[in-house]
Amino acid sequence: MLFVKFNIGCGKRGIRTPGPVTVNGFQDRRNRPLCQLSDAKLQLFFEFTKFLCSNSYFFCIFVVCMTKKMIRKFFILALLSASSAVFAQDCSLLNSLQIPDTVTACRRDTLHIEFQPTLEYEWSDGTTNPFYVFPSTGNIFGEIWVRITDIVNECNSLYTIVIDTFPIPRIIGKLNIDTTLCFGDTLFLKIGETEYVNDFHWLNPEGFGNVRDSILEVIFDVARSSMAVKSYVIRYIGACPGDWGYFDSNPYHYYAFDTASVFFANRPDLDLGPDTTLCYDGEGYTLPTQSWNFLTSKYEFLWSNGSTENSITIDYDDDKDEYFVTIWNSTCKESTIVSDTVTINFWPKEWTESQLLQDTSACRGETIRLDATVPSFPLTKYHWEDDTTNTNPVRIVRVEGSLSYTVVLTDIAGCQREFTANISEINCTPQIKEHIPNIFTPNGDGINDVFILINPSQLKEQINDFHLRIFNRWNREVFRFDGDPTEVKWDGRNGGSDVPDGTYFWVIKVRNKLGRSYEERGTVTILR
Repeated sequence: MLFVKFNIGCGKRGIRTPGPVTVNGFQDRRNRPLCQLSDAKLQLFFEFTKFLCSNSYFFCIFVVCMTKKMIRKFFILALLSASSAVFAQDCSLLNSLQIPDTVTACRRDTLHIEFQPTLEYEWSDGTTNPFYVFPSTGNIFGEIWVRITDIVNECNSLYTIVIDTFPIPRIIGKLNIDTTLCFGDTLFLKIGETEYVNDFHWLNPEGFGNVRDSILEVIFDVARSSMAVKSYVIRYIGACPGDWGYFDSNPYHYYAFDTASVFFANRPDLDLGPDTTLCYDGEGYTLPTQSWNFLTSKYEFLWSNGSTENSITIDYDDDKDEYFVTIWNSTCKESTIVSDTVTINFWPKEWTESQLLQDTSACRGETIRLDATVPSFPLTKYHWEDDTTNTNPVRIVRVEGSLSYTVVLTDIAGCQREFTANISEINCTPQIKEHIPNIFTPNGDGINDVFILINPSQLKEQINDFHLRIFNRWNREVFRFDGDPTEVKWDGRNGGSDVPDGTYFWVIKVRNKLGRSYEERGTVTILR
């Protein structure tokens, strides 16, 4: 609605044309007081006021400064323009359109809306028809919009339409069907809503072709004793080509599928294999020895060692020889529970409980006895790698340098294990003088006060017997020791008195590891 307030005369507050404004091909680009306008220019201003009011939701108020003559001309123009019809925009045609808020559709459907020759259409996909064609592929649910323009009254409106699709046909109670059947159970598979379906059939449910029954009966009997999981598939034909449909170009059918998976819980065919004796390979032994012949994910396991996995590894150190497992399906425990036991032994346990051959050291020329005998055990073969002709468990070797001796033992089960003895040669000729000091000072200052051997432990490794005698210059014995060389200790006294300073003579007799005797002589000086 346009309200006009008139003031007589022209002043600084008079309304001016905004320019440029065009009416009937006439354009005025100047900005002038309204009272200075001619009749044609007044028409121009009049049309501009119509433009302002048509783009506002509020009352349009103008203060017009003009002469009485101009006021008369203004009213004449207003009457000729049919009063408010000229000053207000007419959008009644758009408001009368029946545009739906929500539409349920299929792919390739067409949505028609009211057509008027004075209306223009623009859809969210860029088309400009008075109808909308849904795509043949991809998702169609969601929202679309259309902008409709009244080109006569210069009005436009934007409409949003929510698109939904027809429900997907489902097997009734599908979530409860994808489960387990026990032996003797019967299951009824019922098709769901078929309002939007032309036809349906079950795809070869029992191996004898397709079946067109609204209720499919499934019985768990001996005929299905070898089944694990069976999928029952229904195909709906001519279904609405919504987001779940599959299109067949010939003969232009749309298909929808639904599947119910049924697990038939049979009693497992359990066999841990025969009792056996195995060779120990250092990595343990796995039960079962081969893959299970049933669907293990559908069953519970309990082994004799408490494990609930579908297999166990037996370690050589296990203190048990007998192993058993119990298996069942949690839904059908009574009809599926089964157990089996197996005895597993390793040959021979004695071989790992002790080392038959020991590493050792010996003097050159010394003989060593190597004994690989396994007491009270049925070994069939001894094989010494450096002497293929020797098949005895006991062997005597002479040390001629550092060497290794390996024997391979074989038992009646064919299991083998090897043992190795490393023999290191040592110098068995004692270097006695290297261990005897040449001077000591028993003066009580705590430094070098006693006569002791140098590195006596090394000498001890080379000998079996040790005898020490020390004499003065008159060949009178002043010190004697027999025994462990690491315990030699003389404080320079004899008979409770200090011996005089001077040079003393020592004699040492030893016997090495081979029983050979050695004697060494030397001197030691006492200096206080």
